[in-house]
Amino acid sequence: MRQLKIWEMDPVMSKIRVSVNVSPRQLGQPYFVEQVKDAIEKTGIRASHLKLELTESFILNDVEDAIEKCRN
Repeated sequence: MRQLKIWEMDPVMSKIRVSVNVSPRQLGQPYFVEQVKDAIEKTGIRASHLKLELTESFILNDVEDAIEKCRN
């Protein structure tokens, strides 16, 4: 995330978005959302420049939990 912050300050690189694959195990951790929010706050990146990619298998296994975490 630090690198993303550096890119945000560069006029040429500022439009870059970073996608991060999130495993079902990571998403299932009780403090996952808080950890992501904390990392965004600490680095000062724009949350809109970070894209979290989820596997379909996790969403299908626990749809309600996946929806709730994505809303946060």
